[in-house]
Amino acid sequence: MLYERYEPQDWGDYVGHGPVVARVKALVTAPGYSGGGFLFRGPSGCGKSALARLAARAFAPRKTQNILLNGDTCKVEAVRELHARLSAPSMFGALNT
Repeated sequence: MLYERYEPQDWGDYVGHGPVVARVKALVTAPGYSGGGFLFRGPSGCGKSALARLAARAFAPRKTQNILLNGDTCKVEAVRELHARLSAPSMFGALNT
Protein backbone atom coordinates (compact mmCIF):
# COMPACT_ATOMS: atom_id res chain seq x y z
CA MET A 1 0.00 0.00 0.00
CA LEU A 2 1.07 3.57 -0.57
CA TYR A 3 1.40 4.48 3.11
CA GLU A 4 3.71 1.51 3.67
CA ARG A 5 5.91 2.47 0.75
CA TYR A 6 6.43 6.04 1.95
CA GLU A 7 6.37 5.52 5.71
CA PRO A 8 9.31 7.23 7.46
CA GLN A 9 12.17 4.86 8.20
CA ASP A 10 14.05 7.18 10.57
CA TRP A 11 13.49 10.40 12.49
CA GLY A 12 14.74 12.60 9.65
CA ASP A 13 12.13 11.18 7.28
CA TYR A 14 9.20 12.18 9.48
CA VAL A 15 7.59 15.40 8.23
CA GLY A 16 5.46 17.59 10.47
CA HIS A 17 4.63 17.64 14.18
CA GLY A 18 8.19 18.80 14.97
CA PRO A 19 7.82 19.41 18.73
CA VAL A 20 5.99 16.10 19.29
CA VAL A 21 8.49 14.11 17.24
CA ALA A 22 11.42 15.77 19.06
CA ARG A 23 9.88 14.97 22.45
CA VAL A 24 9.20 11.31 21.63
CA LYS A 25 12.69 10.91 20.13
CA ALA A 26 14.29 12.48 23.22
CA LEU A 27 12.36 10.12 25.50
CA VAL A 28 13.09 6.85 23.70
CA THR A 29 16.75 7.65 23.04
CA ALA A 30 17.52 8.96 26.55
CA PRO A 31 20.14 6.99 28.47
CA GLY A 32 18.47 4.74 31.00
CA TYR A 33 15.06 4.73 29.30
CA SER A 34 13.60 1.31 30.04
CA GLY A 35 10.36 1.43 28.09
CA GLY A 36 6.84 2.52 28.61
CA GLY A 37 3.65 3.29 26.79
CA PHE A 38 2.65 6.22 24.65
CA LEU A 39 -0.80 7.45 23.76
CA PHE A 40 -0.93 9.15 20.38
CA ARG A 41 -4.17 10.85 19.55
CA GLY A 42 -5.40 12.62 16.44
CA PRO A 43 -7.43 12.25 13.28
CA SER A 44 -6.94 9.40 10.87
CA GLY A 45 -3.92 9.78 8.63
CA CYS A 46 -1.96 12.30 10.71
CA GLY A 47 1.02 9.99 11.39
CA LYS A 48 0.26 8.39 14.76
CA SER A 49 1.14 4.84 13.67
CA ALA A 50 4.27 5.97 11.80
CA LEU A 51 5.51 7.81 14.90
CA ALA A 52 4.76 4.77 17.07
CA ARG A 53 6.78 2.52 14.76
CA LEU A 54 9.72 4.96 14.76
CA ALA A 55 9.68 5.04 18.56
CA ALA A 56 9.52 1.25 18.76
CA ARG A 57 12.40 0.90 16.31
CA ALA A 58 14.54 3.40 18.23
CA PHE A 59 13.93 1.66 21.53
CA ALA A 60 14.18 -1.92 20.29
CA PRO A 61 15.95 -2.08 16.91
CA ARG A 62 14.95 -5.69 16.42
CA LYS A 63 11.51 -6.51 15.05
CA THR A 64 8.80 -5.40 17.46
CA GLN A 65 5.10 -6.05 17.73
CA ASN A 66 3.00 -2.91 17.60
CA ILE A 67 -0.53 -3.17 18.92
CA LEU A 68 -2.85 -0.41 17.85
CA LEU A 69 -6.15 0.23 19.59
CA ASN A 70 -8.88 2.28 17.95
CA GLY A 71 -9.67 4.94 20.53
CA ASP A 72 -13.18 5.51 19.18
CA THR A 73 -14.26 1.95 19.87
CA CYS A 74 -11.78 0.93 22.59
CA LYS A 75 -13.21 -0.14 25.93
CA VAL A 76 -11.48 -0.26 29.32
CA GLU A 77 -11.48 -4.06 29.22
CA ALA A 78 -9.47 -4.03 25.96
CA VAL A 79 -6.78 -1.90 27.62
CA ARG A 80 -6.72 -4.15 30.68
CA GLU A 81 -6.41 -7.24 28.50
CA LEU A 82 -3.58 -5.68 26.53
CA HIS A 83 -1.79 -4.72 29.76
CA ALA A 84 -2.11 -8.27 31.05
CA ARG A 85 -0.79 -9.71 27.77
CA LEU A 86 2.21 -7.40 27.74
CA SER A 87 2.99 -8.03 31.41
CA ALA A 88 3.12 -11.82 31.05
CA PRO A 89 6.35 -13.37 29.78
CA SER A 90 6.14 -15.36 26.58
CA MET A 91 8.15 -18.45 25.77
CA PHE A 92 10.49 -16.14 23.82
CA GLY A 93 11.01 -13.73 26.72
CA ALA A 94 8.95 -10.81 27.93
CA LEU A 95 7.02 -9.12 25.13
CA ASN A 96 7.45 -5.67 26.63
CA THR A 97 11.26 -5.69 26.65
